[in-house]
Amino acid sequence: MFYKHFTGVTFTTGIKNLADEKSSYWLIDAIASHVCANPKFKKRCSFDQMFDDMQIWILEKTQENQARLFCVADTIQEELNNPTCEQKIPFTDFEFEGNDIKFYCAKNFLDGKKYYTIMLPNEY
Repeated sequence: MFYKHFTGVTFTTGIKNLADEKSSYWLIDAIASHVCANPKFKKRCSFDQMFDDMQIWILEKTQENQARLFCVADTIQEELNNPTCEQKIPFTDFEFEGNDIKFYCAKNFLDGKKYYTIMLPNEY
């Protein structure tokens, strides 16, 4: 099942369950805002088809109650894997089970219109 964010980005049941369990709908908002309005993201999509098709978003614990959200391409080419988008989270009560959590964001089409879907890696 897919859910629609007000920006047009969709997200999966796994993402919805994560947001419900960890009170982290802000995470969907953050990724969707970069996907829909970040000029660096849009520029990278315009010249890198692989990045346009799929991105890996990582929420990384940096210190106690602090994190960093960033986006890289789904590629093994290290020079292309520098973060395109990055956002420092100065405070979060997100309960990490490790030091980071990954999300995929994949391009889809509906009626000829492009949109992105945020999902957990096991939902891809």
